[in-house]
Amino acid sequence: MPENELYQSPIVDKSELNDPNMTGKAVARQVSSDGSTFYTLYIDTDHNIAFVHILPLDPGFPFARCINLPVGKSADLLHYYTLTLSADGTKLYAANGALGVASEIDLNNAGTSNIYSDQVVAIQHFNPNVSSISSDDKTRVLRNGAVLSPDQSTLYFVGVNGIWSVNTLDLSAKRGMFKNFLPGQSFTGIALSVDNRTLYAVNPTSGITLLDAATGQSEQVLQGPAHAPWGIEWIAN
Repeated sequence: MPENELYQSPIVDKSELNDPNMTGKAVARQVSSDGSTFYTLYIDTDHNIAFVHILPLDPGFPFARCINLPVGKSADLLHYYTLTLSADGTKLYAANGALGVASEIDLNNAGTSNIYSDQVVAIQHFNPNVSSISSDDKTRVLRNGAVLSPDQSTLYFVGVNGIWSVNTLDLSAKRGMFKNFLPGQSFTGIALSVDNRTLYAVNPTSGITLLDAATGQSEQVLQGPAHAPWGIEWIAN
C-alpha cells in the first residue's frame, strides 16, 4: 500500500463495538520485517486482561484479530509484559518477568485456510522471585523489554528482579528452565550484540550494563551521553 494513503474498505476487527476484551493500553509493539503486519500488546488493568492485537496491512487480507495472554491474580504487574518477534516472522514471544510467565505464539499459518490459526502454543510459568513491589515498580515503563538471540535459540527479557532467559526449544516443549541474571537489579530495556555474546541492559538511574549473554556475568556499566536511558535497540543501515 502506498505511503500516506488510507484503505478504501474497512479492516474487519470485531463485531461487538463495546467488547471489554478489546480495550486497554498499548505497552509493546513488533512489526514484521516486510512491514505488512503490526503486533501490539495491550493491557487492561481495570479488567486484568492482556492480549496481542494482530493488524495486517495487506488490503487483500483485512482481518485483524486478538490473542489472549495469561495473567495473574493482580493487574498491578501487567505493564511488565513485553513482546519480541522471531527474525523469520513465524514466532511471537510475550513475556512478563514480574508475573513469571512466558508464552510462544505460532504465526506460521502457511498451507492452511484458517486465517485465525495463529495461537499460543506454549505457556511456561516460573517463580519471578518478587517478594515485594515498590511504588516505582508499579509505575516503571519498559521499552524493548525482550530480545531473541540471532539464532532464535534464546529468549531474554527484563522484569522486576533482573534479567531472565530461557531456551526457546525448551519453551516450545513446555519444559523451560529459566535463568536469572543480575537478581536484585531492575531494568527497563535490553538488547543483544550481533555476535550473540553481550547483553546490554538499561536502567534510567545506573545507565547501561554490559553482561555476558551466556553466564550473566556483569562486565561493565556505561554512563554515556544519554541521561536516564530507558530503552535501547540496534538500528540497521
